[in-house]
Amino acid sequence: MIRLMLGASFPVKGKGIGLMICGMEGSGRTVRAGQRRQSILEAARTLFIEHGFHQTGMAQIAERSGVKVGQIYRDFANKEQIVTAICEADLAASMGEETLATALRNEDRPALREWMHRFCTMEQPVEQSRLMAEIIAEASRNEHLAASLREIEERVGESMTAALNILVPEERRHKRHEEIQNIIMAMHVGIMMRMAINPTMPTEELFQHVTDLLDEALSEDALPAQTV
Repeated sequence: MIRLMLGASFPVKGKGIGLMICGMEGSGRTVRAGQRRQSILEAARTLFIEHGFHQTGMAQIAERSGVKVGQIYRDFANKEQIVTAICEADLAASMGEETLATALRNEDRPALREWMHRFCTMEQPVEQSRLMAEIIAEASRNEHLAASLREIEERVGESMTAALNILVPEERRHKRHEEIQNIIMAMHVGIMMRMAINPTMPTEELFQHVTDLLDEALSEDALPAQTV
């Protein structure tokens, strides 16, 4: 029986409606859980930027997010897991993984080249640079966090490799592509670290050097093979 708010009731035959209601309730719980996690991550992000990793406790995150400490620990075992979740969310948003997946599936060379350019010139807000500096500093002392960041870095490398494998003919692929990836990532992180201590630093020319490096590599690989 399903009872209405006014007190009336009516019989329900079969399990279909009951299953549908359970499914709706489950979906609602999933949405609320996602919203709760998002509130925790946004609060933690702000506090890490304002006070640093070690000066931010779970109680502060709970107060800022409006989520009880016990619930935070049910979602995240520790602050390292919160940091990892922040990094993964930022990576997914900034890399445009859905756009990349579509371009890879369609082997869309212009779209892949545009994606590579956008990644190379992905300028972050100063607050994001400060947060990244804080995270990297903590990772230098925390092996668990360092391992999580290495996994994220591997995802970035795999995405760049997948794009280059389509942009560059197979006979032209060589070890230099891995070197180019490492240089691009090192320059990108380095620019962010410098912005953390010098927010007014001009970055346009620096990012241009990164894209020039990429264009040079692609143009070299696009040259026809030499005949002997």
